Amino acid sequence: MAETREKQMYNDEKKEMIRERFRGDSKNETEVISATSIGMKFEGSDEKRAGVYMRTAIDDMKQTSSLELLKKHYIDAISNHEGWKLIKIYIDEGASGASMQNRKAFQEMIRDCKTGKVDLIYTKSVSIFSRNICECINCIKELASLKPAVGIFFETENIYTLDAKSKEFISLMFILADE
Repeated sequence: MAETREKQMYNDEKKEMIRERFRGDSKNETEVISATSIGMKFEGSDEKRAGVYMRTAIDDMKQTSSLELLKKHYIDAISNHEGWKLIKIYIDEGASGASMQNRKAFQEMIRDCKTGKVDLIYTKSVSIFSRNICECINCIKELASLKPAVGIFFETENIYTLDAKSKEFISLMFILADE
């Protein structure tokens, strides 16, 4: 038991060292190669209070650098979008995507949407958001029914859940899930 606790403390220390390295990185010391943007389906200058959702299936220090790079990507993407304000980055480390119930950061994000703190969720992909299609669809429906409606942007699939064309694709997902 003590050995496991020591290993976890060692891993936590290593993760923090990685995080410190990313926070302290100077742009003068790093060559930045920007990703090619595929463009978002919901361009415009509507004001949005954005929450970013990130998840890793395993709680491993090797994932920490990926998370830090993704955080920087999302901070840049949101700050460069006119009218958008980053509210919070919600991260579940070592959390399965099979169920939304056991993901603390995810649950906090949904509560923040329901209380009006967040009206846009920005995430990497549908599979990061949820691997359970029924839960995913129910969550999309629930968030869209809020006043104001909360949309989800799935970056990899280039889907914005409040966009008319995306709704057609999501409807197809509903049909497939029912089957």
